[in-house]
Amino acid sequence: MKDTDKKKPTVHDLTVYLRESSYLPDSRKEYKFRNKTGYVLTEQVDTNDFITELKSDFGNHILPTLDKLNSLQNCVDKFGDITFWGDNLKRVIAENKLLA
Repeated sequence: MKDTDKKKPTVHDLTVYLRESSYLPDSRKEYKFRNKTGYVLTEQVDTNDFITELKSDFGNHILPTLDKLNSLQNCVDKFGDITFWGDNLKRVIAENKLLA
């Protein structure tokens, strides 16, 4: 970890970033405005509908999830099972003896 004094990982400690789908329930991972790679906005899309759905994802799922991540254990509980990312998170925590 770059900053062991703060006893928390920083954005530079993990090289793989989680996309918004990591914070969404399965029912919101693919729908009219989302596919497997992210949000889809084309010329044919009704932008008002798109904005409504985007606000729903952030307001009902993404931001509340982020708000609950107030400890390293919360992060491990939420993301520890994600292939590669979860393993790296646990490794950094173990290497720096951040959790008992």
